[in-house]
Amino acid sequence: MPAEASYLRVAEALRRRIRSGDLQPGQPFPSRHEIATEYRVGLGTAQRVLGVLRAEHLVEGAQRHKPTVAHPPAVRVLTDPVTPWPHGIGERRLSRTAAKGDIAALLGLADGTRVQRERIEYLDPDGRTSHVLARYGNQLRPAPGRHEHAGTTARAAGPGEAGMLGVAIGSVLLVVMVIRYARDGRPAAVDELLLPADRWQVRLGSAHRSV
Repeated sequence: MPAEASYLRVAEALRRRIRSGDLQPGQPFPSRHEIATEYRVGLGTAQRVLGVLRAEHLVEGAQRHKPTVAHPPAVRVLTDPVTPWPHGIGERRLSRTAAKGDIAALLGLADGTRVQRERIEYLDPDGRTSHVLARYGNQLRPAPGRHEHAGTTARAAGPGEAGMLGVAIGSVLLVVMVIRYARDGRPAAVDELLLPADRWQVRLGSAHRSV
């Protein structure tokens, strides 16, 4: 079996063991040598699997130390999508992209119009990624003004989103959309909050659906 297929197969098998409860939080996790022996893969593949599971926060323990199954992060409740985040900020990425679908419609633009996009990684106190904000528009720092909750949906995490959030590809994300208006009343930016469903609940009061 190709190395790439072996790595994916073993990583998914170990994820299932964690999620099924076969491997409990705090319990010793198979070492690189144990993974290689049990799943009949090379040590390099086993090391890659451990690295991925550490990045997904399913396994804890520094390199060269016995790994353990990570304790699941506490579940947070989002009640206000525009309150400043009280903890750290990780990586920020600024780019230009085509506004499509709901993003274009909420900005009042033709589908495919080029806009700026800023992605901001927000961190928990322990340094893990809590959630990600993607802001679209041509005024990424609009003057303080009205904002409106434009909807909450769910979708599967793609490869890029999964990598930033430290979750498995296909994990459920809660997506909260917020329109930020300029002082003249026109949409200035659209915020797309990406929240892992196993770490977050969304309970927005009426005061934050249209403010």
